[in-house]
Amino acid sequence: MTAPPPAPDRANRNTFSQLATDLAAFNKNTGVPEMQLAIDSAHTNAVSAYESAVNADSRATAAEASLQAALLALAAPKWNAATNYAVGDTAWSPINGLSYRRLIAGTTATDPSADATNWVVIPQTDFRTAAIAGANRWLRFSGSNGGNPVLDSTAGAPQINGGVVQHYSGVVQELGYLDMPIQSLSSSRNLAAADRSMALCKTSASVYTLTIQQDATLNLPIGFAFRVVNDSSTALNIAPSGSASLVRALTGSTGSRTVAAGGEAMVQKLAANRWRISGMGLT
Repeated sequence: MTAPPPAPDRANRNTFSQLATDLAAFNKNTGVPEMQLAIDSAHTNAVSAYESAVNADSRATAAEASLQAALLALAAPKWNAATNYAVGDTAWSPINGLSYRRLIAGTTATDPSADATNWVVIPQTDFRTAAIAGANRWLRFSGSNGGNPVLDSTAGAPQINGGVVQHYSGVVQELGYLDMPIQSLSSSRNLAAADRSMALCKTSASVYTLTIQQDATLNLPIGFAFRVVNDSSTALNIAPSGSASLVRALTGSTGSRTVAAGGEAMVQKLAANRWRISGMGLT
């Protein structure tokens, strides 16, 4: 937080008026915006902590299930066609090495991997890898080896393509960045879908305008957020167009905003055609 200027003193009439003016300007332009950023950050951290706790509980449950499956697999003897198995007995298949649980008591001559009537595979993590050469390869899960998912690759070096991840509760979230990659803002232009979660940094002495288009022109998802950093000596303008509105934090006023030299701002879409902006050096 930026330190405030000296407070006005009623006993000193020569400086009281100027110090009071300076303090009021500081509170409006710096103190209050910084406090709002601190509050927003605290809220974000609280939400993140809650989500981490939920995820940790989910991982603990999954780890327990994996442990139990692993213990069953380790304890399973090699399958023998002459053995009279009881319901619930386990055995591992000499064909694929996977462990199975007996469903129906009795003796059968068919290996468990090919006998779905009498045996069910014990779920387990089975990552199979092979030598990978070439470029632009993808990792994928394929169903094989008795139905267990196997991680394999096609067409080059393994990589994970962007997409979505589904929480055990059914909530689907898109994959994103751990940080905010810096992207140069080198000219006046429209906000683009590729600016999501980016830090748009202006370093040029020229005055630029970043335009937020209305949904009818570019319908970005609700929650879309980005940061602007004015690391230059001139202003950066942020302007909504058409039906889009840009609401300033705390004041609730709408319209175009200017980020002063050395300032920065966070912008997020709250609803259809409604964006919110907060920051330092913002007018």
